[in-house]
Amino acid sequence: MRKNIWLKIAAVALALSLWMWVIARGNTDVSVEASLEFENIPKGLWVVRSETVPFVSLGLRGHERVVKNLSDTPPAVLVDLEGLAEGTYRLDIRKGDVRVPAFVRVVNVYPPTVTVTLAKAATKRVPVRPDLVGKPKEGYRVVGMMVVPESVKVKGPEREVTKLESLGTEPVDIAGADGTLRREAGIAVGGDLEPEPATVTVEIEIERERR
Repeated sequence: MRKNIWLKIAAVALALSLWMWVIARGNTDVSVEASLEFENIPKGLWVVRSETVPFVSLGLRGHERVVKNLSDTPPAVLVDLEGLAEGTYRLDIRKGDVRVPAFVRVVNVYPPTVTVTLAKAATKRVPVRPDLVGKPKEGYRVVGMMVVPESVKVKGPEREVTKLESLGTEPVDIAGADGTLRREAGIAVGGDLEPEPATVTVEIEIERERR
């Protein structure tokens, strides 16, 4: 009975050894870029992405089949901001901060530190102005526009949000139009602003010119 148990243990150990050997033979090294994901952002503060390192380079080692499928589960670097105040920081990135699929090992991280800027956050509601491009069909003209919703809530660094009077949309092409158009358009924002919602419905009323 005891002999059978030891035989089973030996068989399992051999199987594990063979599996590890196969995995090791199929290992390969790759370099990828990983985005930063911020955790525990302090209340009332905003990550100023234009002043923050957007990504880091990772050296990874893993089985060839797993590494080739990294696009399905891309690695990310988790940056913990708990307890920080307004200001600019250089934060260390450890291998344990990198989220990677199972059986993939982090070999190195570059740069080993990242710059993160936190600014006071603000929210403001502003009207949306459609950005029309092109001209209606000859003999027609724009007689009215409507945007739904007509205003959006914008979040971001206080120094940018307080300056806003309105926001435009991505270009809405009306070239050759001879009747009313309804289009979905994204909000055109720059810097570190985040609109909510991110898209609006633009209705452009076009009629034949009166003679």
